Amino acid sequence: FLMGVERLPAITERLLAAGRPAEQPAALIRWGSTPEQEVLIATLGTIAARARAEGIRPPAALVVGEVVRLREELAWLADLPLFGARVLVTRAREQASGLAARLRALGAVPLEFPAIACQPLEDPAPLDAALATLAEQDWVVFTSQNGVTAAWERLVALGRDARAFGAARVCAIGPATAAALAAHGIRADLVPETFTTAGVLVALREAGVAGRRVLLLRADIAPPELAEGLRAAGALVTSVAAYRTRGGAQSGDELARLLAEGVDIITFTSSSTVTRLVEALDGDIARLGGALVAVIGPVTAAAARAAGLRVDVEAREHTIDGLVAALVETWPRERTARRRQVG
Repeated sequence: FLMGVERLPAITERLLAAGRPAEQPAALIRWGSTPEQEVLIATLGTIAARARAEGIRPPAALVVGEVVRLREELAWLADLPLFGARVLVTRAREQASGLAARLRALGAVPLEFPAIACQPLEDPAPLDAALATLAEQDWVVFTSQNGVTAAWERLVALGRDARAFGAARVCAIGPATAAALAAHGIRADLVPETFTTAGVLVALREAGVAGRRVLLLRADIAPPELAEGLRAAGALVTSVAAYRTRGGAQSGDELARLLAEGVDIITFTSSSTVTRLVEALDGDIARLGGALVAVIGPVTAAAARAAGLRVDVEAREHTIDGLVAALVETWPRERTARRRQVG
């Protein structure tokens, strides 16, 4: 019976009057096949009272008969590792959909709140001048996918392509950045074992950058440690902003609405997402309640702790896949613990 919640007493009474046994199994399924799915199992004689006691609201479907006994055998959705977890995704809108799709496939409810936005530079002249020297560099370093995208947009605007790199070697901070380069025909010569700026510094030192020309393409708000470390290693560094990072367009009111509806997990993929989300909260981190805080790596973890947040989950591999894997490992235990507390 579809959409039968409001008429559930009448439906069950008529089925019983027509000869259906009161002990026959019945199931009420709300938001079936979605991460918000709720299933109430009872008997035909008790399901109306149970639904009223449990506060089951439309939309829901009523299933009556022996087929209900097959639920445990046929159930698949609730077995997904992130089933029902409401996950706040704070990445920039351009990148949020990939993480949201991974979460949704694992049974989670992704809630997109882009805490940051990546924007073109107001004055691209310094970046254009740096890109004109690509073939003169010994190393070109990209510290994010956004840097690759921004640099390529300027190369295209200047009428150039991958040949502009000449014999320069290219370093990418991690596999996602390397994949972004590969999409433009550039194979990264170096991807550090640890996907952080510190990992980049160690890898380039080992590669021997003393006396070498290094072009560092970064965000406008990137900290100076990488450039300073490379200079200390003897490199001739040109550090140029490739794009701007600003707060996302969504308002604090939108964040308040999402938090009021319930958030189980908050994901941070950079220190800037931490900073901007705390700003959207007006610094009142208590509003996050008991939500788990999950971060992509140690730099983001340090930013979260500096903001007063408790870090519950940190990816061992500092990638989106690593972050999702850490959630898959953590959430089933956390969900079980929460259910025990409620019970």
